[in-house]
Amino acid sequence: MTLSRELSDDVVDDPFVVEEAEAIASTSRLRRRRWALVLVLLAFVLSRGIAGYVADHPDFYGPNHADGTGDVGRYDELTWAMRHEDSSPYGPTLRMEYPPAAIPIMMAPRYIRAVSYRTEFIIFMILFDAVGLFGLVRIAKRTGSWWGAVTWFVLIPALGPVAYTRFDIVVAVVLVWAIERALAGRWGHVGLLIALGTAVKLVPALLLPMLFFVAPRDRRRLLVGSFTAGVVVALVPFIDVLPNVYVSVIQYHTERGVQAESIWGAGLLAAQRLVDYPVVVASSHRAWDAVAPASTLLKTISNAASLAVVVGAIGLAVRTRVGDLRRVTLLLFGAMSLLVGVGRVYSPQYVLWLIALGAVAMALVPRLAAPAVGLLAVTTVLAHLEFPIWFWDALFYKKDAALVVLLVRDVLTLAIGALALWAWKRAPKEQIVLVD
Repeated sequence: MTLSRELSDDVVDDPFVVEEAEAIASTSRLRRRRWALVLVLLAFVLSRGIAGYVADHPDFYGPNHADGTGDVGRYDELTWAMRHEDSSPYGPTLRMEYPPAAIPIMMAPRYIRAVSYRTEFIIFMILFDAVGLFGLVRIAKRTGSWWGAVTWFVLIPALGPVAYTRFDIVVAVVLVWAIERALAGRWGHVGLLIALGTAVKLVPALLLPMLFFVAPRDRRRLLVGSFTAGVVVALVPFIDVLPNVYVSVIQYHTERGVQAESIWGAGLLAAQRLVDYPVVVASSHRAWDAVAPASTLLKTISNAASLAVVVGAIGLAVRTRVGDLRRVTLLLFGAMSLLVGVGRVYSPQYVLWLIALGAVAMALVPRLAAPAVGLLAVTTVLAHLEFPIWFWDALFYKKDAALVVLLVRDVLTLAIGALALWAWKRAPKEQIVLVD
């Protein structure tokens, strides 16, 4: 036994044997990583292939269901007129309701023309999906938590056709990469990304003040400057028609009423069912509004609530330690959820923004973010049920189960925001500044 132990010790102490063992172990780890990468890629292609097919075939859900491809049809019309008829996007004919940076996104499929515009647009959005997942993988390599990538991987296709038949996933990707760049200490990039998101969909601008107070003090001017420069660059091609841009985009959205899918509109529909309150579901601004005697009041309350959320979130950002990116991700997640929840317009594709911020929170503070993201998963499934499956049932066919799903989705969105802000309060106050 003694001789055997001595021989064993000699083998362990032999540097050549140790080096060979380490090489074998390294090769084994590399092989496992390659297999894991191959499996993830196959799962991505399979899941997105199925989701893309469903998005491109609205008849998949059968008759008497809403068409989830309505917005991409609008993009098709706009880009055709811009390319083949030389129509101005913000001229009197088109009056496009999207900010300028949405134009190149919508135009890209117009110049490919391998198959239909709709199919090409869906494939384009799936590519953005991959870019968002890659951003979360980069974050995971820094933080050690892969739950963010898992959250994105599962919830994006779970939302249904709207994940790929709108360009809101571009905004979601921008939000992911803005945090990734903040983790790398590249605050100029953060400003440019938020500017890009703003020039596509306006909403990301509301998050800039929260990031401002968490950014290092010597980087705040760079953050604001790069954001301003990005917005200016997006507007330069339309400098001669800025009043038209304002009317087509800003005024268009400020004039919108109470969308039937919002918590305010769903509340009106519930009042109609319970006490026969007079409500008419009317087409407006390429959506469906709940028109009732209280609609104007509810619009005012919604605007006030949204302003209160923004002001309150900025106040919490001021109380967040500089460089504490863990807590600020919870704050951004909570603020965005509350803004969507109290807004007078709540389209199902807005859930993509929540998935992005929820995934980022799961990549940085998974235990604290888990309760809110768990509710987000339920909300995502309900949003898919609500649109396109039970959309007409809730708005026109007066089926109680469909309306309950809509109400629960809206209430859960507020609950997500509350849980995320509660997690912000419970999170340990620490600084995290990770650089490449």
